[in-house]
Amino acid sequence: MKTKIAAAILALIFAASLFTACGKSVPSVPIETLLPDLTAALTEEPSAAFPETEPEDSVSAADTDTAPAAETETAAETAEEVPTGDETDDPAETEEEIPDSEGDFKFRRTADGETWLDSYSGKASTVVIPAEDPADGSPVTGIDVWAFRDSETVKKIVVPDSVKTIEKNAFMYCTALEEIELPDGLETLGDQAFYRCSALKKVSVPEGVEKLGYAAFMFCESLEEITLPKSLSEIGDDVFSHCGALMTINYRGSEADWWQITSSENAMPPTWYTTVYDYAG
Repeated sequence: MKTKIAAAILALIFAASLFTACGKSVPSVPIETLLPDLTAALTEEPSAAFPETEPEDSVSAADTDTAPAAETETAAETAEEVPTGDETDDPAETEEEIPDSEGDFKFRRTADGETWLDSYSGKASTVVIPAEDPADGSPVTGIDVWAFRDSETVKKIVVPDSVKTIEKNAFMYCTALEEIELPDGLETLGDQAFYRCSALKKVSVPEGVEKLGYAAFMFCESLEEITLPKSLSEIGDDVFSHCGALMTINYRGSEADWWQITSSENAMPPTWYTTVYDYAG
């Protein structure tokens, strides 16, 4: 305000000097006529004309203390506007079971004219193997080499009663497989049939199987319990090698029979597990 008044006065003096230089007397007119801004400057409210503001770098300590709080409140308001996730369902709750289709199973004829499951290409977590080839209705009697090899989605497999043979490497590297239901009519369980099925926890081998192939359950690191039939007459080498979680073997035969079929030094792991003889469960 002081600056504007000083400017008005200087303008008045300058005007008076012009009249004097021209040899004329200064007219006696109201000063507000010559300098209307002067009156406005003199009568204007100081706060309205020249609002006093503090320099940006002279913020008071109180303002400084409250600034973070204001920012925090703003951040909180912004956070409230962000979706909480209710709009998006939990993937575990919304995940749908991918159904099997006829195209997921491929069958072949053996030299003996039997129908075997050659391969499975689906992505279901639970797989029920067909008991018949849908093309001609012939019974499925075998699961071929590498039929499920490297499956990363299958968690449970149900094998139909028509299956008598599970070939070597049939379920090799099924790392997500936790449960398998083997049929009562099964006779052969091939070498490395469940090799590195690292999530498999419990297995019941049905009566009728006479031999467990070489390394059939090798590196089944989560396997805790297995039930073996009385019909078993041979256990291949390294069947339970690297099965560190194995605690219980339920054997449906006698103790004498057990020691006879495990006479090979490589047939069984060290005796950290418990063997239950004459198991009837």
